[in-house]
Amino acid sequence: MNWTLASNHNAVEVSQATYNANGTTALSGGFSVPFSGEKKGGLSTGTHYYVCTNHASFGMKGQVIVQGGTLVSAVVHLSPLMLRIPGASPIAFTAPDRTVRLSILDVTGEILWSMDLSADDRRDVVWNGKNSSGGDVSTGIYSARLMVLDDRNQPTSQTVKLFHYTP
Repeated sequence: MNWTLASNHNAVEVSQATYNANGTTALSGGFSVPFSGEKKGGLSTGTHYYVCTNHASFGMKGQVIVQGGTLVSAVVHLSPLMLRIPGASPIAFTAPDRTVRLSILDVTGEILWSMDLSADDRRDVVWNGKNSSGGDVSTGIYSARLMVLDDRNQPTSQTVKLFHYTP
């Protein structure tokens, strides 16, 4: 899993109780991604709860669920993928020459919009600020997630980037 965060966001692993209380107390031995930071590496099997310490009181938190223990071989060929969002700065991803799923999620983790791109279909993508039902998305903090898919269309890794959207 790869994380790249903006200057006003971090990601700190917390206990489930802290997560449920919108708290910010770091889990001993848990992962931490600093403000403007990056983190790469795997997580153990199970559910990992995390918060942005600046915005936890507003509900900016998430869960990473790791299933199985099989790690797919390392990606060798990488290419850029740019997500352009009206009202927000463009978000750049480094994507492998494999099928990827690009999604926009709200702070609760609900997928608002998603699309799959094959290695042959790589292009800049524009999200129009609509959810999958065609409704307008309101101002707020959202996540852009790029998931790498295996030959069975199962996720093998993901990169999550937070952004502020203003219609």
